[in-house]
Amino acid sequence: MNLFDKFQHGLAYHDFLARHANEGQKQRWRQMYEQVTLTAAQRELLETFRRPMNVLCLAGAWCGDCINQCPVFEHFAAAAPALRIRLSSSAKMVLRWPAMVSGR
Repeated sequence: MNLFDKFQHGLAYHDFLARHANEGQKQRWRQMYEQVTLTAAQRELLETFRRPMNVLCLAGAWCGDCINQCPVFEHFAAAAPALRIRLSSSAKMVLRWPAMVSGR
């Protein structure tokens, strides 16, 4: 599996929500985003990132764990422009990934 290709098909945070979330889900993502605050030390660390880094986050707009965890990535991206974060809901990728990790 070529993760670079998967990254290219991932969506930016707001585009992901616009495409995959209903209004109720968008509200929950928005509420969690508003609850997240990076500390000064976290922002300072993230601001030191200079090398471009692709980050692919597998998520579902409906998924409670994703709602609770993914909004922090948008804060990371705001503090560290070198982070290129994309979200993907590709079920095919999710199902194939464990086999690839275990070497099968």
